[in-house]
Amino acid sequence: MLTVKDPVAKKDPSSVNVSDLEKILGRCLSFFENFDFGHPGGIKSILMFAVELLQVQVAQFGYFDQKSKVLRIREQYRCPNGSKLAPSIKAAVFFDPFVAEGRGVAICEDLQKCDGPISSLDFQRDSLKSYLGCPVKINGNIIGSLMVFDSKPRIFNTLHIFSMKMLAALIACIEAHMQIQTSVEDRLNESEALNYQMLQLSPAAIYTIDLQDQRFLAVNEQMCRSTGYSEEELLTMKPFDLLTSKSRMLFVQRCKAMAAGQPVSTDVELEVITKNGDIEWGQFHIRHLYKDRKITGANVVAHFITEQKKAREELGRYRKQLETLVQARTAELARTNAQLREEIERRAEATHKLRTSSDSLQEMNTAMRVLLDKRTEDHQRTEEIIRMSLKELIDPYLDRLENSELRESQKQLLDVIRMNLDEVVGSSMPELSSKYYMLSPNEVHVVNLVRKGKTTKEMSRLLNLSVRTIEAYRNSIRKKFNLKNKKINLRTYLSSI
Repeated sequence: MLTVKDPVAKKDPSSVNVSDLEKILGRCLSFFENFDFGHPGGIKSILMFAVELLQVQVAQFGYFDQKSKVLRIREQYRCPNGSKLAPSIKAAVFFDPFVAEGRGVAICEDLQKCDGPISSLDFQRDSLKSYLGCPVKINGNIIGSLMVFDSKPRIFNTLHIFSMKMLAALIACIEAHMQIQTSVEDRLNESEALNYQMLQLSPAAIYTIDLQDQRFLAVNEQMCRSTGYSEEELLTMKPFDLLTSKSRMLFVQRCKAMAAGQPVSTDVELEVITKNGDIEWGQFHIRHLYKDRKITGANVVAHFITEQKKAREELGRYRKQLETLVQARTAELARTNAQLREEIERRAEATHKLRTSSDSLQEMNTAMRVLLDKRTEDHQRTEEIIRMSLKELIDPYLDRLENSELRESQKQLLDVIRMNLDEVVGSSMPELSSKYYMLSPNEVHVVNLVRKGKTTKEMSRLLNLSVRTIEAYRNSIRKKFNLKNKKINLRTYLSSI
């Protein structure tokens, strides 16, 4: 560590008068007024001014490397006859007084008498005798140091320190300006790179044209893919060359309108001829470029919409077909509705007629019921007369026959005759039930005897048939009435029907 003195702790033996102060301030103000912050040699000019103003041999601006804790010399100037600093002095000195000790200025009146890593041989070789340093700060942070060296021991007064602080502040302004400019340039470069990337990766064809010279100024890759031309080919062509005759006419009309100051649409559809001769439809979105209030060019974003246009046209055809079908269907429905109305009217009329006929039929049915009731009453009266007649006409003769000498078998036959006669006379339905239509005559006789409770032997004797024959008739009767293999009494069943 190089030991330096604090100027505040030492009394300045040199006098400072108003005249010297005015001269230095005047020179500094003149220098500041003519200073160009954007000039690349700004720091160099400050070092030259410092050598001249302070009458020293060497001036340096060192940049503090915070990581390595090293002061790296950024710029250096020495008067034509000044000493040339050795590399050991350029490398890393005078760092701690500002960073570690926080001093506002560091002074060494005689480097030969200072303690530090630099030996007296280095100072003797470089002919350095005195040193004045001032920190350079941006936003309160020390970024470097402004240093001057002289070839003889000397005392730096208040004006020297004041001048160094002003020049250090000016260097800080330059460094801040450079940082801002670097940041802006970096952002601009990033923005330009991003814009270029977006331009080239865009799925839309993008290009810039000069409307005065009628030529392409820039095209992206999608424009080349869409037209089939390379970038070099397109940059030698005119936009007019890519258009069909119909689109050329529209393009000329737009150019004439723009030249006359008339407003034109920023969206337009044009037909483009590709390199292989195909015709593609493009939707062009145009942003005009102006100079002196005149349109000089345009940035254009083009979407090639041939497939979409074909799809729209096909959709239009389908729409027309659908409209035709709808019209035909509507007409058919109108005809059908008219037919339905006619049918409804006919059915309403028929319903009216049916209702009238129904009323007539109802009246006829009423009359028929009256007639049927009358006929039924007459029929019952006739049956009653017949039953009474049969009873009066047949019973006397049966009584006479019963009183005559009859054999036992004849008496049985007579009983059967009386039973049948009583049944006929006592019932309004002497005939067998309609369910007996499938029976044979002998089976009908057996059914009647079963209903009367006669046994098989009795039926055999009355019908003059064998017992086996009677059994066969009984089995046949059960089978025809679906009583086979069922535990149902035949007499009970026959009496129920």
